[in-house]
Amino acid sequence: RDMASESFDPDIVFVKGGDSQTMIGFVGNYPNTQFVDLDQPVPCVDSGGRPDRSGACSGGVSALPGNYAVVTYEVEDPAYLAGVVAASASSNDRLGIISGMSDCEQCNRIIQGYVQGARSVEPGIAIELAYLADDNEEQAFSDPDSARTFAQAFIDVYQPDVLLPVAADASIGMVEAACESGVSVIGAGIDVSTEHPELETCVLASITKDIETAVRDSMFDYTSNSGSRQVRAMTLEEGGVGLTEEWRRSTTLPTDTPRLYEEALNGLITGAVEPCPDDCGAALPQAADADGPDADGPDAEADQEPAAEG
Repeated sequence: RDMASESFDPDIVFVKGGDSQTMIGFVGNYPNTQFVDLDQPVPCVDSGGRPDRSGACSGGVSALPGNYAVVTYEVEDPAYLAGVVAASASSNDRLGIISGMSDCEQCNRIIQGYVQGARSVEPGIAIELAYLADDNEEQAFSDPDSARTFAQAFIDVYQPDVLLPVAADASIGMVEAACESGVSVIGAGIDVSTEHPELETCVLASITKDIETAVRDSMFDYTSNSGSRQVRAMTLEEGGVGLTEEWRRSTTLPTDTPRLYEEALNGLITGAVEPCPDDCGAALPQAADADGPDADGPDAEADQEPAAEG
């Protein structure tokens, strides 16, 4: 909002890691600035384009302000592929997931797709899920040191041999803890092997998002006067999201892993495979009485049936 003020008066503002529901409340006050929300869910608005606190979202996409656009990433698709790889790679049939907070929709889409993909390979595989924080966003997504300690305790107790950290900047601490413990890692959000080559040996794959293309295409729409799309979906088929393939260099994965991967990939692209249930983005149910490794450690265990089955 400060950037859009008259003192700076930009033509276009990109926001990554913000809150689309908050942004939609003020963008109409700056009609001369185009706002593009990167990697956020479509905001809920009423028929007048205002934030809809009732959750009915009666306005839909057509009611979004003309100077606002949102870029969504279908991360559940590459997450499904990651689950296929992780379940194939696991030798003890135990996978671990540590997310930042339970109310992170994008995190939950990754988790749900990952669980679905893993169970498509091994329906009975154990999947343990925990969160770094309840409502402290800094601890949940910006504190790699605390996340590292948390992950070490989680690994000691639950003994997964593949870990999926989904906690933005805090994830790298968990990757380091996993690598030190001899646990394989699925990265999320960035290409871990490229950003942290010193950790490459323990990375099976990374779920990635193409931010650069989203920015470039939105800039082109704006400068060509064609108007930004209200919603731009970055898909697996178009390369907007993807899964890196370090796992193909592994000599320990079952020989049928490439076949399972290709079948899943084709199914996702054709729509034959559903990576996420109808409530995609909702937190998976947790065991209410599950104890964590210590007072500050994981406090939830998710060894449940596939998300699509409830």
